Amino acid sequence: MWFRFPKYSFPSLKNYHFDGFVNPVPGFEWLPVPDLFHYQFLEELLLIASVFFILGIFTRYIGIFISVTFAYLFFLSQFNYHHHTFLFVIVMLILGFSRCNDHYSIDSLIYKNKNKKGKILPIRLLQVLISIVYSFSFIQKLNYSWLSGDIILLFLSERTIRGDFPDFINSALSGEYLEYFWRSLGPFTLFAEGLLAFGLWIPRLRRFTILMGIILHLGIDLTIGVATFSLQMMVLYIVFIYPESKMNTVYYDYKNMFHRVVVSIGKLLDWFQRIKWVENTPGTLGIEENNKLRFAAMGNKPGSGMDFIYGITSLMPLTFIISFLPGFYLFLKKRFTG
Repeated sequence: MWFRFPKYSFPSLKNYHFDGFVNPVPGFEWLPVPDLFHYQFLEELLLIASVFFILGIFTRYIGIFISVTFAYLFFLSQFNYHHHTFLFVIVMLILGFSRCNDHYSIDSLIYKNKNKKGKILPIRLLQVLISIVYSFSFIQKLNYSWLSGDIILLFLSERTIRGDFPDFINSALSGEYLEYFWRSLGPFTLFAEGLLAFGLWIPRLRRFTILMGIILHLGIDLTIGVATFSLQMMVLYIVFIYPESKMNTVYYDYKNMFHRVVVSIGKLLDWFQRIKWVENTPGTLGIEENNKLRFAAMGNKPGSGMDFIYGITSLMPLTFIISFLPGFYLFLKKRFTG
């Protein structure tokens, strides 16, 4: 069964106040209020700028422009005051002042920068930002209403929680089981946000923490229209996937065509440069067998087969979610070890 997400929209004509009542954020009354034509013009500029940013054209300048423009709309009126907008402004500002265009952008093709080694500071800033968001959210919710789940029942009664998924739950469960389910979402939210505040920093907890975060935000998006906040937070988990560059090594045989293809695809998907790709020449590993792709995580002994597939899958932004699939590890273990 497919569930539709609750409908929401962001900045559009609904945020333009035709009656002239703006209600600016205190301290920002001096900001000029655009008329309808210029408001729509700003939206069109943001659309074009977003395409440029995705393609990596003048990436850093575009990132700063997007951040400043959204900040202007954010502080223009208290009606535009949304937490996901503020988060977006900060993230785009960090990206704009970082070297985010050094790889996989049109900028990197035009301006060939030989020094591709970037700084870790932008990633650390984003990591700290995520922890701050979850820490304050956890502290704010640390009360009886959330611990007991009363707040969830209130959301239901006020139709704040709505959509196909809540309707499905209400039809599938009944009586006390239905109430237990909805009440359980309160303490689960506290558990997940409390864990996300610190668990992302601990390697042994990181995978489980990311899984809890994905469940939390998918659940929020299925029940409450929160615009892009959940999507932003889930995407930002990428910065916690082994932030240290070149700490993992893949050994391959350059003469093997299959190896060359795998390495080419791997380099394309290795956005954060987590992996160092080393040609396995005789004596590199101290072993005679040279026909297998091998993966070594952070100085550990190189492994092939299951270790190689599971290792690189868990490192790359577009594939790490596969390593969370139930039975994926057991499937590899059965496939390669019998």
